[in-house]
Amino acid sequence: MFEIKGRRVKKIKSYDDKYAECSNCRAANIRFTVFREYFHFWFLPLFPSDIKDVKGVCLNCGAWNGNRVKEDYLDQTRTPVYFYSGTIIFLTGIFLLTIYYINQNSEESVMIDDPQIGDVYLINDAEKNPEEYYWLKVNEIEDEKIYLIRSAFDYSWLQIEMDHADYFDRNKRTLISKEDLRKMFDEDKIKYVERNYDSDSRFSVEFNDPQ
Repeated sequence: MFEIKGRRVKKIKSYDDKYAECSNCRAANIRFTVFREYFHFWFLPLFPSDIKDVKGVCLNCGAWNGNRVKEDYLDQTRTPVYFYSGTIIFLTGIFLLTIYYINQNSEESVMIDDPQIGDVYLINDAEKNPEEYYWLKVNEIEDEKIYLIRSAFDYSWLQIEMDHADYFDRNKRTLISKEDLRKMFDEDKIKYVERNYDSDSRFSVEFNDPQ
C-alpha cells in the first residue's frame, strides 16, 4: 500500500575496515554500514528518529559481523542535514512568509503616513461589528484633513477585491484627520491598503447615488 507518510531507513555512510577481523573466516576486511531511520512525508525526510544502527559484513566471505568496533563507527557518523529537509523547508516557508508580512505591513504603514488621492482602505471595526467590512477611498486631501468616500456594498468577510458590481459612493463622504487615519491603522481597523491598482479596477469606479 502506498504511504504518503511514515518511517523509512536510509544508509548514511560506509567504512571499509582493514583491521577488524571477521568472526567467521578470520579475514581482516569488514565493511561497516551505518543506517538511520527517519520520518517522511511524501518521501521527503522531515527529521530522524532515535534509531541508528550499524551492520558489518565481511568482504571476504560475506558473513555478517557483530564486531565491537562497529560501535565506534556508529558514534562517529553524523546524521546528514538532508534528513531534516522537510523541517528546513517548512521553517524556511514560515520565515519567508513572516518577512513578506513585515515588508507588506511596512509598505502599508508608509502609505498611511503619506496618504494620496485614490488610496483605498479595507475597513473592519471588530469592536463594533467583527463581521462587517467595507472600503474607503481617499477622495480629497486638504492639509491635515482627509475626505473619504465609502463603498456602496458591505461585506461579511475579509478580502482584497471589491465585488464586480460595487463602487464608491461620492455622497457617502467622511472627513477624518491624518492622525485619525494613523490611529485606525495602529488599532488594526484598516485591514488592507491599495494604491497602485489598474484603471479598470472596481477601485476606480465612483458614482453619485441619489440622496
